[in-house]
Parts: sequence; C-alpha cells; structure tokens
Amino acid sequence: MVIIGLWITDHGLRSSYRISLNLNPQLASAWFPCFPPCQTPTSLLTLSPLTPDTLLMYIYLMRHGTADTSYTESESSLTASGRAGAEETAEYIKSEGIQFDVIISSPKLRATQTAEIVAKTIDYPRARIIKTDTLKPNATPTEIMRFLSNHAHKQAVLCVGHLPSMPRLAAALIGISSTHPFPNATLYRVEVDAIPPADANLLLLYSPE
Repeated sequence: MVIIGLWITDHGLRSSYRISLNLNPQLASAWFPCFPPCQTPTSLLTLSPLTPDTLLMYIYLMRHGTADTSYTESESSLTASGRAGAEETAEYIKSEGIQFDVIISSPKLRATQTAEIVAKTIDYPRARIIKTDTLKPNATPTEIMRFLSNHAHKQAVLCVGHLPSMPRLAAALIGISSTHPFPNATLYRVEVDAIPPADANLLLLYSPE
C-alpha cells in the first residue's frame, strides 16, 4: 500500500484540501511511474472526511466488461472473458452486501449486459434498470451530474458506462482534472455530500483485471 499526500485548491478557489491517496501499488504505478506494482485491491482518495451528517449518497461507477470489437460500436456485446469479468465484479458486490437503490446504464449493449449481470447476481429487478444516453461514452460530467441530481434522494446509485465518460466523471466528482485507470468491469465508489459535491471520497472497490 502506498500513501501519497497532495494539496489542491477547489474549483472556486475558496480553500485548499489535502488529498490522501491510499493506493494499491498497481494504480500508484499508473499515476506515479516511480512506484513499483503490487497486489492490494483497494484505492482511496479523500478530499475531506465525510460524516453521516454530511454524506448524501454513494455513487458507484462501473465500466462494462470486455466487448467484442468486431461488431458495430453500438451493438458490441460482451465476450466470454468480458462476461466472466462482469460476473466476478458482481459476485464481489454480492459478497460485500452492497445494494443499489437504482441501477443506471448506458443503452449500449455491452453496458446493459453488464448491468443485467449485476442485477441478476444481487436480485435487483431487471425491469428497474434505467437506460439513458447520459451514460454514453462521450457524455460530459456536467450532463451526468445533472441526471444524477434527479436521484439525489437515493442513497446508493450504480452507473454502468464506458470510457472516457466514467473516469472523467470520477475526476470531476472529486475535483481534479486528470483521469485515472479504469479497466473493464472495474468498480469505484464515490461518496458525495451533494451533486455536484463540495466534499467527496473516491474508493476503488474491485477490478478483475
């Protein structure tokens, strides 16, 4: 485990935050090449500690599983390994007892297949999955946050999407400009106090790759 301390200033230049990164060395190596790789499955980035009084919701971000690129972009479906990766992450979600008030997915086939795998694994009704163009690959963080604000009364929301929109959203939620590794079927959790947030914590929960 690698601990890194950084200082950044928020968007409104009102104050500065100390960011503590509790990175598994594989991610640390990707973000900071001077670090060697390792095998710890968790990554935490905190702008400011959230308490039960300030925490609004958990936003879970999941990229679809590996897809077959021989089809058209919109109809690209999961490969056997892509399905296995999505199932592995879904089993992690189930083993941790994570429940979602709502699952939201890009309408693209590879994303909906991934969302349906998660839903089936945790007994979430497939008919309740919300499909929206807001989670398409080139959706902006502003567009996605505007959509998520409609679900701010929910405590736990899962968004299943793509590159580059998922890592861009994660970066925007924690107030940084650079994105970070987001392999297929990877699951992050962002704890926020509002949408858009003033304080947020980013946690890498699971990545099968």
